[in-house]
Amino acid sequence: MRLLRGYAAFVCLGGAVLLPCPAFAAEDDVPTLQRRAQSENAIERRRAARKLLAMGNRAGEAMLKLAQSDDMVIRRAALRRIHDVKGEGALPVLKAALSDPSPLVRVVAVEELVAMRPRTDEVTQSLMAATRDEDTAVRKMAADAFWTFRRNVVPLRKRLGWDHAIEVVASLPLAETGWVFRPDPSRYGHVRNWFVPDLDESDWFGIKTGVFWHDALPEKVGRFMGIGWYRTTVTFPQKPEGTINQVVLRFEAVDESTWLWINGEYAGVHDIGPAGWRTPFDLDITPFVKWGQPNHLAVRVLNTAGAGGIYKPVEFQVLR
Repeated sequence: MRLLRGYAAFVCLGGAVLLPCPAFAAEDDVPTLQRRAQSENAIERRRAARKLLAMGNRAGEAMLKLAQSDDMVIRRAALRRIHDVKGEGALPVLKAALSDPSPLVRVVAVEELVAMRPRTDEVTQSLMAATRDEDTAVRKMAADAFWTFRRNVVPLRKRLGWDHAIEVVASLPLAETGWVFRPDPSRYGHVRNWFVPDLDESDWFGIKTGVFWHDALPEKVGRFMGIGWYRTTVTFPQKPEGTINQVVLRFEAVDESTWLWINGEYAGVHDIGPAGWRTPFDLDITPFVKWGQPNHLAVRVLNTAGAGGIYKPVEFQVLR
């Protein structure tokens, strides 16, 4: 009982700063606390809810009711404990919470769904639904749950230094025309596989690179902040003879962060934050190149300030 009292004194709700939770009294049984958790007095109901949450499994069913409380702070706190207490039985509660009127509650539901293991088909479908939430924070958290793209290859120029003798043995400037573009305000393009070569592009806009996207599509895109995707197909030259150390796409600048797929394969990222808007960089595509054939490129661009897009030249380069 001494340990229980000590623990209960430090339980709080959803990060809210409230009165300290008093030690359990004899009359603090579950039914009594459930009644108090419905009090019109916010301090009283939150105090009762804290005590119920501190009981853990003893108050499992009561916790389900707390997740449906009229008090948003109590709902958030209950969702944070529901999986520990109910295990897989928490899933229906978390799914229901994705329709909560408060985005502060919905984002907690997404957090808990992301943490559930194993990630079943039902959990995956729930997170996919959350990528379409009207709230930006909820959408972003749900979409981030599906970011599985990893590749750690250091470009040759960055590895050896810009003063090292690196020969460009073959190159091809990418045309500024022939691209299509689509804004991704929900940040779920990677979930919808917008990088695959055979994607239906009927609802994409034709766009020109070499200028900011708001200049290229002033009426359809305008001063858009967030994620935008570019797609194009380029026929690369035949493979040159001799030693090849690396094949790269050379971007003279993108405003501001860039993720690249080639032929449906993730090639890498350039993301140094807003300062990267005028920084030249290479992305290695060596293992994915189809020599002398059409190659599909998908470029995901993040803009968080000012203009955005692939506003400077891009070039295919073979390095030695």
